[in-house]
This record gives sequence, structure tokens and C-alpha cells, in this order.
Amino acid sequence: MYPADGRIRNFNIPQLAKAFSGTGLQADAATHVSGRPLPSSLAGLHTVHNPRTKEIYFIGGGDDGSIALWSTQYAIFAIWNDFF
Repeated sequence: MYPADGRIRNFNIPQLAKAFSGTGLQADAATHVSGRPLPSSLAGLHTVHNPRTKEIYFIGGGDDGSIALWSTQYAIFAIWNDFF
């Protein structure tokens, strides 16, 4: 495993199975990685659907109060920090 770095990653099923078999999961083996990281570890991640545009987004929150919005291509749209 690797330390949390504020990015979201996509792994395929064989990679996840390998991780649970005890051989580990390498961060650089991800099929997709978000670009700009949050300034903290991700504490939650959800998918949201915009019914008007039919687009799907990922919304996540960091343990420092930051909130981010990503596209399904892992491009970050916005980062907010609710706590200063």
C-alpha cells in the first residue's frame, strides 16, 4: 500500500485481487490518476449525476475540510476549502 496523497486512482479488478492476496498494490500501476491532488488525504468520495447535462462527477472531501469536484476522466474542476 502507499500513503494517501490526495489523488484518486482507478485500478482494474485483477490489480485489486492482487492487492487483497497480500502481494501489494503499487500506486503507479493505476489505469487512471487524477492530476492536481487535494492538500490532504481523501476522507470520502461519492459519484453525483447532473440530470440536466447527463454528466457524472466525482466529489470528494479531504480530512482538512477541502472539497473537490472531478470529471469521470479524472480532471479536477474545482477545489474548495471550508476551513481556514
